Amino acid sequence: MELFTGELPFIDLTREDLVKVKFSRSILPIIYAHLMPKIKEKWGLEKGIEKLRDFGKRVMEDLLLYWTPKGNTISKVLKDTYKSHFYSKLYKVKELKKDKPKIWFIYDKNCPLCWEGVEETEIHYCVTFAAAVETLLNTLHERGYKKIPKVKVDTVTSKARGDELCTHQINELL
Repeated sequence: MELFTGELPFIDLTREDLVKVKFSRSILPIIYAHLMPKIKEKWGLEKGIEKLRDFGKRVMEDLLLYWTPKGNTISKVLKDTYKSHFYSKLYKVKELKKDKPKIWFIYDKNCPLCWEGVEETEIHYCVTFAAAVETLLNTLHERGYKKIPKVKVDTVTSKARGDELCTHQINELL
């Protein structure tokens, strides 16, 4: 047991336990900001983005082993995911194009990965999040959620690159 919290030491937690742990939103961006320049230096811009997307995908795959979001639409699923795992309220999900293929935009004012004034601005910090959302929605589609199509998600704007908010575009794949 941890001396001050009475909880299990972090290293003794199972994956299922980790899903329930509430991390401080302020720690993640600080660590992430120190990793970004190292990622770009080690793999370059394109490969670095690929590595970040792969990380987001793997995190969501692991999360979905122990948790399923509430809701059966893209908007409801994303709102539940933000509330359950990012501990914030999603600003807006907007369906831009209603005919096929559909397009949605996620607007985020409180991105857990971005904030203004970072040093590495060539990479959208929240590209990891876009890949996680893509994996989330595609997994739900594969599980038979009728209102969730197969999608591709890309980051369009991010606070880390000086934009007012983070925006992710969801494109339905036909």
